[in-house]
Amino acid sequence: MEECISTLKRLDDMLASLRQELNDLTQNAELATSGSTSARTASDEIDNAKERRSRQPDYTVVQRDLDITKARRLVGARESAVKSVKSLLSKKRMMSASTGTEAEG
Repeated sequence: MEECISTLKRLDDMLASLRQELNDLTQNAELATSGSTSARTASDEIDNAKERRSRQPDYTVVQRDLDITKARRLVGARESAVKSVKSLLSKKRMMSASTGTEAEG
């Protein structure tokens, strides 16, 4: 059970990082296409980090109930979410790269 919980926490951290990267990439692409030079401030970054930390799931109920089936199901869901966000990141990067190439040419 401890292994499932630690895996869940690791996957949650990875997923939050990937989602932030996707968000940053999306915002950068929007800024590039709109021609705007505004950027997020440091306080915006701090607020986003605090929000991400406050949304960390609490697995004490799963751990207390020793619900290994639910824990494994959650691990599978997190792995699937990580895979989906990685796929979106890859597509977004390819779109950014092709847009950058077209702008240069």
